[in-house]
Amino acid sequence: MSMSNLIQTLCTQCKKYFKNSVKSCISTIPFHERMALLLKPSTHLEVKIIRKIQNFCDVSKNRFWMLYYRLSEKKICFRCDKNHKSNLCEEYIMSRIIKYIQAFDREKESTVFTQVRAELREKQSVKLDRQSQEVVTHYIKKITEQYEKKAFDFESGLALIESAILKQEDLIKISIEKRVQRYRVYHAPIVLKDLICESLSSDKELKESTLIELLHKEKFENYIRRVIESRFIDFTRSSKYHKESIEDTEIPITTQTNSSNNYDDIENILKLLSTEQQIIYKLKYAIRLNNREFLTIIYKLNYLDKRLLDRFTPEERLYIKFSVYYEIGDNSSHLSMIDVTKIKASILKKISNYREKLQSHSYIETQEEIFIKLIYTEPLSAKEMGVVFDLTSKQIDKKVENIKKRLMKLEKKV
Repeated sequence: MSMSNLIQTLCTQCKKYFKNSVKSCISTIPFHERMALLLKPSTHLEVKIIRKIQNFCDVSKNRFWMLYYRLSEKKICFRCDKNHKSNLCEEYIMSRIIKYIQAFDREKESTVFTQVRAELREKQSVKLDRQSQEVVTHYIKKITEQYEKKAFDFESGLALIESAILKQEDLIKISIEKRVQRYRVYHAPIVLKDLICESLSSDKELKESTLIELLHKEKFENYIRRVIESRFIDFTRSSKYHKESIEDTEIPITTQTNSSNNYDDIENILKLLSTEQQIIYKLKYAIRLNNREFLTIIYKLNYLDKRLLDRFTPEERLYIKFSVYYEIGDNSSHLSMIDVTKIKASILKKISNYREKLQSHSYIETQEEIFIKLIYTEPLSAKEMGVVFDLTSKQIDKKVENIKKRLMKLEKKV
């Protein structure tokens, strides 16, 4: 079998994950290695190339199932959540989304993303107009912050780091894998920079390749978001869906809440909304969160302050993780080994005391600024709420408007 046919045959197994995987797989084999095997065949070089291809296909698989598919699933659930037929919606879109995930080409990119790639690699880039450069700066900042601070769930973090070390030397791969084993035991969240620095003397060898993997993820999110929105519109027009009419007239609840200091009245009005809708509305209009809502937000931000965390017992931490992170109900068998009522009371008391004692007004990082605003019940901007819920400012504004319409409709029914 010729070298060309060997590479083609081995790379074909990647095709089931991405349509362009065969081409990308072949291009990962350097030209000089292909030529070397043609001119001076060697078992050693052939084994080396076969391993490279196997590694490529394994990581391609990880990107599909562990990262891109799960990202798509999360975004579909989020998009369908506000629909009164969310289960049908999710089923409809999920059944039609696979071919679009497989069609994603990570090498194909706009001028903006080409510029982002160049700047992440600290290479010479072209001059863009002011608006485009502002978008580039936004993505550079977002990707860098994800690399340095974001706690990815274990599977997503693993897929990203495995992709980043694909072309690295064996010693680096071994060092990373040793550290990953510690995360694997508890399926702990992964902060990419922390993992790399814990494994190696510095992040110099892996920083660039990891940032590029985060760029691919960002490109995919932009790509799949448009696809999901298009399929959602298809669903609303399908026979399975009967759109519920909502009147256009608004009765803003803000006029009611601003003229009343009765917290119970506000809670009675807002309890008709979903948990997420209640939180968004409270954040928008500076309505004080209850302790559970407060805990939910700082957990989403991965901003559980150590001073607060140290006050919780192991059982209380277990309840917080199960209840807030995994959204497991108090009556679940998973919590049968602890006294839920007693632990909840203890947690809420500790949070109340903690919130009362905090006095600092130093707004530094985005998450800290949001955190301080939560403490002092100050309104969050659409951009800050976007940080919490991983949405754009425009999407947050749209959600607020939909909540107003929902409240108006419910008020009329009452």
